[in-house]
Amino acid sequence: MVGIKSKLGEKGQITIPKALRDYFHLSAGDVVELDSEQEHIIVKKVPKKDPAAMILAFQKKYGKIFTKESISTIDWKKEYTSEIEHRHGS
Repeated sequence: MVGIKSKLGEKGQITIPKALRDYFHLSAGDVVELDSEQEHIIVKKVPKKDPAAMILAFQKKYGKIFTKESISTIDWKKEYTSEIEHRHGS
């Protein structure tokens, strides 16, 4: 799905075309994260996940209980990217 265009509105808003919303399971009220890479704007869906469930999943993945000190050593950007790739089969 490459080359879908959307027009920028007066207030700087864009509409994500329906084909993309359907493909990424986006609906009204979903949160997206905006990022940039060189000349590209990147839009990422923020997963709907209960924070407690997320912590339990990380504890299961790493096989240990986290403390304030140990949790600060995790590369959260890498973990987020890995989760997104896993969900979208990349």
